[in-house]
Amino acid sequence: MSEVEIQAHNPSKVRILFTGEELQQDDLRILLALIKLREGSLMSRKLQFSPREFCAAMGRADSSSSVAVLKESLVRLQKARIRVLTAQMEAHYSFVLNVEFERGVWRVWLSERVAALLADSTFTCLDKDARFAAKDGLESWLYSFVKADACFVPFKLESLQAWTGLTGYAPKEFSRVLRKKLGGLVAAGEIDSFELKDGKVRITKHTLQEVH
Repeated sequence: MSEVEIQAHNPSKVRILFTGEELQQDDLRILLALIKLREGSLMSRKLQFSPREFCAAMGRADSSSSVAVLKESLVRLQKARIRVLTAQMEAHYSFVLNVEFERGVWRVWLSERVAALLADSTFTCLDKDARFAAKDGLESWLYSFVKADACFVPFKLESLQAWTGLTGYAPKEFSRVLRKKLGGLVAAGEIDSFELKDGKVRITKHTLQEVH
């Protein structure tokens, strides 16, 4: 499977290359939930849980369809690989090392290094508590997106709608909802301004030094 380069925060100093199926927003939420489950536990990398209870803890329906979605996500995370290149080093990271699906009990071995990177706010732009407390929905998705330094160039509304999973809205209705949510982020001081034009959205935010 070929590598795809991801736009890094500072591409002149860091290159990030990804191998695997394109990850979805839900995949990140599940990974963070696994890291949260790991915190405060005597277990090291191995996590053992009931898939239905895990879904319920994430606020999902206690159903076979939720379990199926969870399984698909864990498979994507297990296959995903990141290669980071800098002038001083080359690093290869996995998100999830191993997964075992036994009836009623699933086991997941997390990458200790990636778990530490995501759990430690020193290494990421979005505060740890904000990541773990984020709820599903367009507003929290946008908040996370902005805090992760990803909104500097215009991107298509249809892409944003697909990324957030809000495909049930008609395009005009989605634009109306998006405008309201972005207005809330402006009012909260999270972003300076935004523009919806020609099927794209552009977001202007504060300087990088203010993001933590």
